[in-house]
Amino acid sequence: MTPTLRPSMAGRQQFDNGVAGDFEEEQTKLLTEKDQLKGEIDNLQNKLLFMEHHFKMGWCHFGSSFYLVSTVEKTWEQSKQDCVRRGADLVIIDSREEQRDRGVMEMGGWNTTDHTVLEEWRA
Repeated sequence: MTPTLRPSMAGRQQFDNGVAGDFEEEQTKLLTEKDQLKGEIDNLQNKLLFMEHHFKMGWCHFGSSFYLVSTVEKTWEQSKQDCVRRGADLVIIDSREEQRDRGVMEMGGWNTTDHTVLEEWRA
């Protein structure tokens, strides 16, 4: 007769406790990751709503910014006040490089403060 090895009850209990502890630790990590992903989803949904709102209001998106090209002629001060009212800043584009960097040509010809059309700056 071949002797069989049986784990002691104490050994079995330690094994079960270790497995349960590992399971609980993994479960905690997964729940934390789930909460983080939920937060990221909420953040992305808020960004999407923000973008949809601005697109519906006629804003253009370029890079990480939104631009509103006004078709209404106003003084500098009136334009600045309009921007503040909208929670925005009035953009000053005073060089060919900035025009190119901001992608103004993709949005149409804007006028500068001296009333030259930016399209004239093309190289």
